[in-house]
Amino acid sequence: MKLCGVIGPIDNTTDFAKLWSGTQYSIDMHQGIYEATHIMTPKLSGEHLVKASDEHTEVCLSFIKGFVTDCFPKENEVSERAREIVERNIAAGRMYLLLNSDSEPVSIAANVRESKNASTISLIYTPPEYRSRGYGSKVTALLSDLILKDNKLMCNLFTDLRNPTSNSIYQKIGYKKIGEGLHISFN
Repeated sequence: MKLCGVIGPIDNTTDFAKLWSGTQYSIDMHQGIYEATHIMTPKLSGEHLVKASDEHTEVCLSFIKGFVTDCFPKENEVSERAREIVERNIAAGRMYLLLNSDSEPVSIAANVRESKNASTISLIYTPPEYRSRGYGSKVTALLSDLILKDNKLMCNLFTDLRNPTSNSIYQKIGYKKIGEGLHISFN
C-alpha cells in the first residue's frame, strides 16, 4: 500500500513529510480549525433546513460533485467519491439541505463526525448560481445550532485558509479559529 499523504498540525505534518525518505511532497491545503459553542443565526427569509433522504440523492450528488471539484481539484474520481459520500451520509442521517422560500435546495452541509461532546460539520457547499445570498452562512448556522441543541458542547469545522469568504462567514456566526493544519500529498 502506498502512502499518499498526511493531514494534521503544521509542525507534525511538515516534519513527517521531510522525514519520509525519498519522497517529494506538496501542500494541498492550509486549513483553519474552527470551533463554536454558541451560534448567531443569520436572519432567515423563508429558508429552512431539512435532513436529506433518498429522494434528495441526485441533488446531493450534484452539490457534492461541486464541493469535491472546488475543494480537491486533484481528485480524479469525482463522481465515484461524491456518490460514496452522499450514500454514506444520507444513510447515516447526517446530510442536510437548505431549502429557499420556494423549497428549492440551495446549499448543503453534513454532520460528518461526532464524539460525546462535539460534532464536526463539513461538506458545506453552495452552487455558484446560489452564492452571495447568505445560504452558506445559513446552512452552517442552522446545522450548528441543531447540533448544539442536541446536547453537544461544541461544533467544529475545517476550512481552506485560502478562501477568505468562508473563513469570514464562519466567524460571523460564532466560530473562532483555534488552530491550523496542513494537507500534504506525496508525489
